[in-house]
Amino acid sequence: MTLINVITPQNAPGARLKAEESDLFLAGGIATGADDWRAALLQGIGERLSPDEQRRLTVVDPTNTAWDASFSDTDVKEQIAWEAAALDASRAAVFHFTSRGDQPLTMFELGAFLGARDGRLVFVSVDSGYSRAVELRAELATAGVRDVHGGLDSLADAVAWYFRALLFVRERFGSHSSPLVLANVMAKMRKKSCNASMNTNERFE
Repeated sequence: MTLINVITPQNAPGARLKAEESDLFLAGGIATGADDWRAALLQGIGERLSPDEQRRLTVVDPTNTAWDASFSDTDVKEQIAWEAAALDASRAAVFHFTSRGDQPLTMFELGAFLGARDGRLVFVSVDSGYSRAVELRAELATAGVRDVHGGLDSLADAVAWYFRALLFVRERFGSHSSPLVLANVMAKMRKKSCNASMNTNERFE
């Protein structure tokens, strides 16, 4: 069980998150039960972080567990608006493409996220059975996204490093540091294969 704070449509209905209130948005196909990749990813991330680190992080899971065929057009529009606002308020986003269907809405959201060109970090993972994997990887390459993860283990590793870097940057520079500083710190931390106990005299700007 993860100790990360998770915001969902159930525990924050109708809420509009403030900018950078969420550290990560989990975008991708909706799945439940044994196929719930979001739960599996959060579990994997939790296994890579300490309890204290987990408690200082916030993730948005847009899964609406109340969703069924009875939802009206208004309900659908409200869900989409909630997701869009939460994604916009997140420092970074995961886009995971499962092997179940083409997931055009996830593709659309990814394109919009990259098109914003605001420097926020993006993590993309593609299951081996995803039907549009070749096209997706080619499009991502043209957009400058070179790291496309082939599964949840690799994705959990990358996100855990991001979270460690984020916590370090918050302590060192404050909560409103630029994405460039964050990306630089994350790259250095991964290169040195260490955690946030780095040389605090080193510059990351």
